[in-house]
Amino acid sequence: MRDENIDKISEMLLRGGKMLSRHCPTCNSPLFKFGEEIICPVCGTSFAEVDAKEERKTKISAASQDLKSRERSPDENEIKRELRKKIGEILEDLKRERDLTKIKMGLECIDKALEILNKC
Repeated sequence: MRDENIDKISEMLLRGGKMLSRHCPTCNSPLFKFGEEIICPVCGTSFAEVDAKEERKTKISAASQDLKSRERSPDENEIKRELRKKIGEILEDLKRERDLTKIKMGLECIDKALEILNKC
């Protein structure tokens, strides 16, 4: 952060501004609440006050959506399908491979994939 930006931020604090946890979308500087106004001390952009309750709802909703997307796990058929596809890809690579170390690694991968398939 440039010295002049630090000076602007310091000045806002000295005038009684409250530093918020949000940042300016334009310059990424911390935003300040000064009276009823939310402003960026660096670029001077003003922002409308968002109702705190509404902001919490938005954050909770976003977190909930994120959690739901993480919870979705592939079903057994999808896992089997992907494993079979990978085995096929490895076999195709092995047909052209001459390096014994790489062939061994490929065969070990196939063996592990088959082991997992048998467990499903």
